[in-house]
Amino acid sequence: MRITVDRGKFQVMTNRRNPLRLVEVFGDQYHEVPFQDTGPRVRREDLVDGSKSKERIMSPSFRENRSLYLMVGLLGGLCLASFWPQETVQAVATDRDDRFAIATVEVGYAQPEAVFVLDFLTGRLTGALLNQQSANFTNFYFRNVAADFQIDAEAATKAKYVLIPGRSEIPSARGTTMAVGTIYIAEMTSGKVVAYSFPFRTSRQPVAPVQIEPFAFFPFREAATTN
Repeated sequence: MRITVDRGKFQVMTNRRNPLRLVEVFGDQYHEVPFQDTGPRVRREDLVDGSKSKERIMSPSFRENRSLYLMVGLLGGLCLASFWPQETVQAVATDRDDRFAIATVEVGYAQPEAVFVLDFLTGRLTGALLNQQSANFTNFYFRNVAADFQIDAEAATKAKYVLIPGRSEIPSARGTTMAVGTIYIAEMTSGKVVAYSFPFRTSRQPVAPVQIEPFAFFPFREAATTN
């Protein structure tokens, strides 16, 4: 390989001991210049004696720029993550006693959980949603679940309920925003599981109580005969 310049010729020579060197040839005389692949560029005036030329012989290396590319990619990823919407992690909980059960139910993004209490003796389900700005309960809910399980007043005290929260994301109707959470209630004597959804409104002031409605059910055993 030869490189032709203004004042002479350069030959690139290789061997085992010196893998790469440049040789300046002027007739019978030559001058060896070690070539080091450690910098991004080789100056021509370093190869030609007495030359003050501003021309450069460039030797770019991708390996030398890997750190820069990595840093640019990292900064780009951090900028993208800062604008990406983040959803708050929410946890629901349940607890129960011999006469009632309580559970929190997920409502939606950036909303606190709603809390529901089921009275085993009356079969009445009540709930409320806390407003974060006013720090007061502003949404209220109620439902007589005993009627949904076809339990009459005489057998109400013998009903055996289990309540757990879940997530269903029921689509919202026009003018109504539905919570993403669902209330599942099972009753032993009727052998049914009923799912309830509920709407909510973001308001600093209390709104009128809403009767929640069941939207699905399934039987898990035959109904027991009561005497």
